[in-house]
Amino acid sequence: MISGGFPRFFVWRRHLASDAVQQIDQEKIAPHTKHIYFEAGALSLLGNLLLLVSKGAIAWLTGSSAIYASAAESASDLAYNTLMMIGLWIALQPPDPQHPHGHQRVESLISLFIGLVMGMAAYGAASKGIGTWEAGPARIVSAWPFVVLPLTFCVKGGMYYTVRGFARRTNSAALLASARDNLTDMISSAIALVGVSLNQLGFILGD
Repeated sequence: MISGGFPRFFVWRRHLASDAVQQIDQEKIAPHTKHIYFEAGALSLLGNLLLLVSKGAIAWLTGSSAIYASAAESASDLAYNTLMMIGLWIALQPPDPQHPHGHQRVESLISLFIGLVMGMAAYGAASKGIGTWEAGPARIVSAWPFVVLPLTFCVKGGMYYTVRGFARRTNSAALLASARDNLTDMISSAIALVGVSLNQLGFILGD
């Protein structure tokens, strides 16, 4: 059973966020570079919010476990980006009397929250897939999955190329990692589309 490409290395994602926050905190960042960081973050937030709403609605209408898993992935991405933005904002604050060495320790707290959110999203997607398997999956008759999944592929593709451009302009490993994460989501959307297509062709468990 293809679960929409949702399975992902959650621990790796958590460490990715932690490393990004730590890197930003330790660098001397120019104002224009800070602007690029937050521009990239805003783009990611808006893109993932659009995808979450679209895929959540289609999953509810069609009952597709592949799209449900893909929606859960978008939810985790949205939470990931939100926490990253919060972590970056705090980490970029200058030292103060209460934090004479800066705010780099915030990465531990952000990493904890990201890990919890990722775990909850993984549990939800796995439960949906197991429930569909036990109940006997139904054939998907709606054409909506063939709209939302290519849309996801295109949106993530745009985010990938845009954020990768930001990464090259700033020589930022953190933004480059974020761009690669969007590339991973493109691949997972393609896998989900394969699963739904197999379902349409008669291999019901393909979803």
